[in-house]
Amino acid sequence: KNLLLLLVCAALLMACHQEEKEKPVVWADLNLILDTDEAIDSVMVRDIAQSRELHKVAFQDTIRISFNDSINDLYHIWFLKEGKIVSSKLPESQVWLNGKQVIIKGQIDQKLKIDTVIGSDLFYKAREHNTAYISLIKEKAAPQEIDSFLLREIDTFIDSPFSLAIMDNYFFRNQEDRDALQKLLNLASKQKEQIKNHSFLRSYERIEKRLGITRLDIDSYPFYDLENKVVTTAFDKDKKYLLDL
Repeated sequence: KNLLLLLVCAALLMACHQEEKEKPVVWADLNLILDTDEAIDSVMVRDIAQSRELHKVAFQDTIRISFNDSINDLYHIWFLKEGKIVSSKLPESQVWLNGKQVIIKGQIDQKLKIDTVIGSDLFYKAREHNTAYISLIKEKAAPQEIDSFLLREIDTFIDSPFSLAIMDNYFFRNQEDRDALQKLLNLASKQKEQIKNHSFLRSYERIEKRLGITRLDIDSYPFYDLENKVVTTAFDKDKKYLLDL
């Protein structure tokens, strides 16, 4: 009887152990699996505009964070000790992510060093874009080649907020070229309204405003003269003037 009882108990223990092994891992929207020797007590994650996501949780080896919205934006990941950021300041703290149940694996050594991102292809595509863009700049590629590259990339990422970051680069390269900006506006018009109306990356709004400027009324601006006095202008509308500033 004792032997039979021992066998039954052993079988029950093995069954429980097997059940524990087969229990699926429950992932949250964003999961951080990180190694570090640094003194960190908490982690803060927020979207770039801090309009939808702002999460502060205790630090541990595996951190699971449930988001309020879908993951498709630029996010900050900060590590803190007693309320102060101790690791991963800009730009290492910023990551482009999309997808569901995203897993980030890496280490923290003065900054966040990401080894692997699972469930977010945007992370790697954004890296590839930035590498290619920087390479063109360093190689002093022709302006037309760089602009063509940026326009193609905007079209590729048109359904992602990442397109707004590329649009900014194109805009600042061509802000005095109305024809180039019109090309950009025509392309950006294909974006979804929620991307156009991004609460932080206001690229579409910036282009529209710039193209809306057709005439500068110099009389409406005050200036300082050589004696540091504020003066206004009163130009004859039918004459042309040269301003030496």
